[in-house]
Amino acid sequence: MKRKATYLVSTAVLAAALVSPTASAGQGRFGLAGRTTLLAGAPRHLAKASWWGGTYSIPDGGQVAIYISTSYPEPGPLAQHWVEFFASLPHGKEISALKVYVAPIAEVGELCSNVEALGCYGGQTLVTVGEITDGIAPDSVAAHEYGHHVAANSNNAPWRAIDWGTKRWASKVGVCSRVQSGKCPPIKRTSSRRFGQRSSSTGTISCGAMSQVSPSLSFG
Repeated sequence: MKRKATYLVSTAVLAAALVSPTASAGQGRFGLAGRTTLLAGAPRHLAKASWWGGTYSIPDGGQVAIYISTSYPEPGPLAQHWVEFFASLPHGKEISALKVYVAPIAEVGELCSNVEALGCYGGQTLVTVGEITDGIAPDSVAAHEYGHHVAANSNNAPWRAIDWGTKRWASKVGVCSRVQSGKCPPIKRTSSRRFGQRSSSTGTISCGAMSQVSPSLSFG
């Protein structure tokens, strides 16, 4: 897997997209708290929407499946743009198992079972908005959700990376000591729970949820 010491995706990467953000737009990863959802399985209602796209090859020999809502007037160029975006992210063979769905905010809320969601991930499937929403750029949402995909496909024995974070990240933020002190339970994945939400019974934040604060450490 390709690795980088830091994981910064420039908003300029999306400048050519039909509904892309400008370089000055977006609150980045810190604006995503409570706006993404980690699902127990693939997003619901995908079959109810109309999609354009398919499986695309990327330069390193892999492939990625991109589907664009037909609510967008020119889905073809937009799909190609997202192919290039995901190919530019640090990735390994896991990228070929990914299915990406890009849709307007109203459709994303239904797919992710969360009206506030800008994106979600579950069952090898990633959903993201296709335009700037509340000042948050779609590339920030997509990169965040791709971190879950990397974790879901990582060999992180003896625990699951998608629940506890990958080992590189977990070592950096001291997950073991937090678990021992009861301050860091594993993430709870449901179809409706907002990722990163505090537990009403304990007041703690799950270890997996903490990774949205520093997605640069999701790889490795």
